[in-house]
Amino acid sequence: MDILAKYGAEWQDKMAELKAWNEKKKELDMLYEDCSQPKIKPGDFSGVVSVIKKLIVDSMVAVSHSAIKVCGVLAKGLKKDFETGAKELTSTLLLRFKEKKT
Repeated sequence: MDILAKYGAEWQDKMAELKAWNEKKKELDMLYEDCSQPKIKPGDFSGVVSVIKKLIVDSMVAVSHSAIKVCGVLAKGLKKDFETGAKELTSTLLLRFKEKKT
């Protein structure tokens, strides 16, 4: 499936402008559904990864959780083609796991 056709620069700009957490979560859930394919067409996912990276550290846990789920399905669908995206997201994910709420 060609994810970049639907989630290109226009979608990335739209995500940057969204303020409400429920709208961000809705968009991420749509991306999750579209990425839940056995094979995703490879391409330059750096824009999508940068949006996801920003949303992983969102203060709203539901948005952060959805962003992490999207990382998983992208990695599963892209396989080796997600290597650069995985390298970019690793530090952010590790910092998120390091946070401890008491």
